[in-house]
Amino acid sequence: ATQISDALLQSGHCKNRNELSEVLAALGERSTWASALRVWASMVELDGEQKPDDVACKTALMMLRKAGRWEEALSLFASMPDLQLAPDAEAHSHVSGACREGLWEQALSLLSLPAELGFEAGIGSYESAMVTCRIGGQSELALWILHDLPQRSIEPDTRTYTSAISACGELGEWARALEYFDIIRMTDNLRPDQSAYNAAMAACANSGQWDEALSILKDWKLLGTKMNSHGVPRMTRIVLEVYEKTGQWQEAVSLMDNFLEASLPVDEAAPSRKKAVDEDLAGPLLRVLVASDRLARARTYLEDWADDGFTPTEARHEMRWLLQPPFGNAADLEGHGGDVGLLSDTDLYIYVVDTPWCEKPSEDTLAQLRRVARSLHVIQYRGGPQREEQSAYFKFIVDHWDSLPDFTIFVHPDADEHQGQEFLALRRALKLIKTQSEFANESIGYYPLSQQMVVDPRRVWGKEYAQGWRQFWHRVFGYPWSSHGFQAPRCRWEAKPGSFLRDFVDNKSERLSRADAKAACAQAGEECAGITCGSPLNEGEVLPEIAGASCTARRGTNGLEESPEEELSYVKTCAVGTDFSVHKDAEYPVAADADQQVMNTYLRHSSKFLFGFAAGDEKVRNEMESRARCDELGSRCGGFVCETGLDLANFKTKKAYKAAREAAACTVREGTELFGSPSGELAFLKVPQSQGLPDAVARKRSPEASAVFQSYMGSQAVVRKDRILNWPLEEWKTLGADGEYCSEFTGLFEAAWHRLLGEPLSQWPRERDPALPLYLKWGVISMYSHGDEGVI
Repeated sequence: ATQISDALLQSGHCKNRNELSEVLAALGERSTWASALRVWASMVELDGEQKPDDVACKTALMMLRKAGRWEEALSLFASMPDLQLAPDAEAHSHVSGACREGLWEQALSLLSLPAELGFEAGIGSYESAMVTCRIGGQSELALWILHDLPQRSIEPDTRTYTSAISACGELGEWARALEYFDIIRMTDNLRPDQSAYNAAMAACANSGQWDEALSILKDWKLLGTKMNSHGVPRMTRIVLEVYEKTGQWQEAVSLMDNFLEASLPVDEAAPSRKKAVDEDLAGPLLRVLVASDRLARARTYLEDWADDGFTPTEARHEMRWLLQPPFGNAADLEGHGGDVGLLSDTDLYIYVVDTPWCEKPSEDTLAQLRRVARSLHVIQYRGGPQREEQSAYFKFIVDHWDSLPDFTIFVHPDADEHQGQEFLALRRALKLIKTQSEFANESIGYYPLSQQMVVDPRRVWGKEYAQGWRQFWHRVFGYPWSSHGFQAPRCRWEAKPGSFLRDFVDNKSERLSRADAKAACAQAGEECAGITCGSPLNEGEVLPEIAGASCTARRGTNGLEESPEEELSYVKTCAVGTDFSVHKDAEYPVAADADQQVMNTYLRHSSKFLFGFAAGDEKVRNEMESRARCDELGSRCGGFVCETGLDLANFKTKKAYKAAREAAACTVREGTELFGSPSGELAFLKVPQSQGLPDAVARKRSPEASAVFQSYMGSQAVVRKDRILNWPLEEWKTLGADGEYCSEFTGLFEAAWHRLLGEPLSQWPRERDPALPLYLKWGVISMYSHGDEGVI
């Protein structure tokens, strides 16, 4: 709009007031005040009757008001008499409204201007002055302006009373705020609008008067007052907080759903959610999402906000769980009655990626954490551009290789989400380690801490994920994944709550885990219709030896039947004939000799380059494309070189860094010897697998837990020193130095973490692990998710 208007002025096509007024009006819709002033200047230069009229003047003043350009607005207002235009209350209200950023002294002085020019200031000028005083921290002056209105024969309106309510809220005078709110409600020609209700609730909320705020909210709902789009985020924030503080969670969830549905599209192609949620709303929104157990949705918003460089205060990893039982400082939690201070003999390491969008815990939290552990170390380092934990794990291992403690506890900053609020597994492990006994050392080789175990996850056999998984596996473990012979599940299982299938397959009533019952049912073929779980114990039947083993394979003689005992059944649908799987997204089994491509790791070398284009390929690609091409070329490619290096610390947001990576100019290279680059190029040298990798892979526990791949998610575990030392130091170094690789495959590292540290590929559930003592098994329940039910 600015370029077009400037071009029109320069071309001389706009020669009269009407044409220039149309340009000015068009600019007014876009609030481009600087261009508007240039158009106004052109209008002033016109002769005679072509001079600007009252409408054009007020359009220009309105734009200056929106832009907060009070000096320009005052200058234009003062020039009105010279243009034979009469200053009036409307024009003056625009000048008064342009005083922002707390310019309360200027706003008050402007109120005397109308009397000097022979007209009365309108209510709009006084309301603007009240707002400016409030912004400038002069809320008492705002109330003084309101009280002065009757002496000037001006009747306050809803907006001025609303501003007074807000001023009272800022002063902590909630009762006085409600008096003004009652005036609006009881005056015949006034009616409270959304802003008035919002201000009244906010005034009560600021003083902790949540019941009063709830009463106002109920009145607002009873009257059926509708939210206008302008104030939706702020109003939603206040209402969410009122519901939260008064325990009205169902209402909070309902309001949140309505707001998100109207304002926050959740599909991947949707624009950034930060545009629809301001910082004030983000906090209560996240709290409601977490309280209503909508964690996946909360993560989606957090990821989008992080891409824009915005992290809500509530989402910053303050790791408050470390300050609460069973951890915390024993003296601070005296009288709690349960386990406290379990980290008092530990050294706590917090790793913070050296980027502007990754914030370390606050100084207050760090001060408290120093009272929780034996020592506290906060280390900034170069990790990956996206959230991941593995590069921090790798850095700790490499930095402490010669002085590793007897046990290392690997956890995420949001460990309570993965381990549960009670931290049952970690609690048991810490208490056992505190005994410093040989029994503790023998019992804990690798002890998983997460609650969720995923059985046969989709990431290893789904078309969308399987190729990446195979290439990742080949690089990290040095051999093809397909050599294990795992295939996509032939059957799909549909959950049917509140139902059961009749008659046991082969009359076998032994209770099994869900995975084992599925395997038995699949093996039985058409004789088995599905499995039923959670059946009540029969007379004389004892509890199953393994917690969570409550399922049996069923024939389903009468089909699916309603269960009076609220049992849960899974109905089986299997592939038939030559089909290998009923899952449409299953990748066809890959032969071992065709499964050789590796997703390599690369080491960064600043101001270096590699000679020769790999396989004669001179095509310029971005960083990720160059990685993929070099992997594809295998031994013919030694790495790739980019024109300039990208330093994470130079980018304010993940989005900016990602855009720069996509625009990077890189080429794949044949050479493996590094040379100095006079132009500051950045070389990525492909790192071969270490010679000690095969021996490390061979060192693992036996036997396997089952015939399918399964593991605890989250890569959180207590690990004995020898398990870490069994893996080659060169591998830990290489993986840790490639932050981009860790970011790209963080979910795959989580699934394979146990195998890196010597556990069977099919990981044992805690409650069934023959290597664990009863103390670490009983009562520490696992929750199971299954790939054939859709889990990735």
